[in-house]
Amino acid sequence: MITFLLLAFGTMGWALEVAHPVFFAREPVVVWTTPSEPDPALIFHDTLWPTDWTRYEKEGRVRWEADLKDAPLGVWMVCSKECFSFLRVSEDHGLVEVRNAPAGLEIRLGDRVHVADSQGTTFFLVPPGVYALETQILGEKLHKDVHVYPGKRKEIVLVSAALQPMSFWVLPGARLGMTISAQTAIDLPFLPVEASLPSGWEGEPGPDHLLPVPKETNVLRTWYISIPKNAKPGEYPCTFKVFGLTVSTTVRVAEKLPPHVVVGHWDVNKDDLDLASPFSLTFERVLWAASLLGKPIPYTDEIMTSELLREILQRWASGEGG
Repeated sequence: MITFLLLAFGTMGWALEVAHPVFFAREPVVVWTTPSEPDPALIFHDTLWPTDWTRYEKEGRVRWEADLKDAPLGVWMVCSKECFSFLRVSEDHGLVEVRNAPAGLEIRLGDRVHVADSQGTTFFLVPPGVYALETQILGEKLHKDVHVYPGKRKEIVLVSAALQPMSFWVLPGARLGMTISAQTAIDLPFLPVEASLPSGWEGEPGPDHLLPVPKETNVLRTWYISIPKNAKPGEYPCTFKVFGLTVSTTVRVAEKLPPHVVVGHWDVNKDDLDLASPFSLTFERVLWAASLLGKPIPYTDEIMTSELLREILQRWASGEGG
C-alpha cells in the first residue's frame, strides 16, 4: 500500500497541476501551468533532472509534456511556483484512480482502504485482478467490480457536476436561469443542491429538482436566480454545491445588454426579454430582429442597423444557439 506519497493537485486553470498522481514508465509526464508561471522543473532524490519539455498552449493554459524514457522509477517532484509529487512505476501493476469523490471519503478497493484528499482524489496501485470497490455516497452504498490490467489506468469518477447560466449578462431585477448538469455512480432519489448567492439574490429550484437521478447518467436540472432591482453593475459569483462538489460561475449585471443577448433571449409570444430560458437564435427571433431595422433594440443602447442584422443572420445561419 502506498502511504508515503503526498500528492497535491493545482486548481484547474489557476496554478500548477499534475495530470495524474501516477505515471507508468512508458507514459510521458504531463503537467499544466498558467502562462505567467515559470517553466516546470523535475526533481528526483533532491537532484534537478535535465528535462526536454514539449510545450503547448490551449485555452489560456500551458501543457508541458516530457518523455523520461529510462529515468528511474519512484517518487518525483515537479516545481514551478509551487511543487507537487507524483510517482513513476513499472507496468507489472495496474492503477485505479478515483476522482471527484467528496473530500475525506473512505474508499475500499479489495483489502486496501484510502481516503480521498481535499481535491476528491485517491489512487490504488495493485496487481492485476478483479477487485471490489466499495464506498458510501450521500448515505447510499456503492459496490463496483473493477478489472485491473498490468500497465493500464482505470479512472473512476464517483460524481461530477457543472454549472451553466442561461446568460452571462443580466439586468437588475431580472430572473436568470441556471442549468446544472450532474452524474453519479449511484442511484439517487433527487439531485441534492445548495446555492450560495450574492447578498440579496434569491434562488429557487425548477420543477425538475425532485426527479430521480439514475446512476451513470448525465442529468440536467434548472435553478432560477432573482437579481435585486438595486443590484449595481459588475460581476457576481454564483456558487452551488452538488453532491458536495463546488461548482461556480460568474454573471455580469449591466444596465444595458449586448444586442445578440437580447435577440437570443427574446420571447416573441410575450414580446419581452426572457433570461430564464436558454439562449437560442431561432428563426422567429431573427424575424423579430429584422422587424427592428432602423429602430432601437430593447434593453440596449443600440439601433438595429443593417450591419448588426447581418451579423445576427450569420450567427443564425451557423446554427449558434440552436
